[in-house]
Amino acid sequence: KFRPVRKVKTVDVEVSRDLVTFFSKKTLQLTPRTTELRALSKRHDIPLLDVEHCFKEFGRYDADESGEVDFEEFTCMMKDLLLVGKTAHCELPVHFVKEV
Repeated sequence: KFRPVRKVKTVDVEVSRDLVTFFSKKTLQLTPRTTELRALSKRHDIPLLDVEHCFKEFGRYDADESGEVDFEEFTCMMKDLLLVGKTAHCELPVHFVKEV
């Protein structure tokens, strides 16, 4: 149930503004990575949670933490994505991975 909004004194508004400023500058200190993910989300109009999920999945395969997925890491990713269920025991042909 919503209650009607009552008038707020000017002093209360100034205090609230000061608290917002304090929390946005002091306690919300974002890492460069978080800032980068937020910018990516905004630039491509993708929900931040989706961008964070993709980044997390990317990190699973970037074993050397280089920020790039090399051929071996990409091959592992393709195996995990394509060889499931009845094909889990199969090998992924190298020429197939190279073509992708």
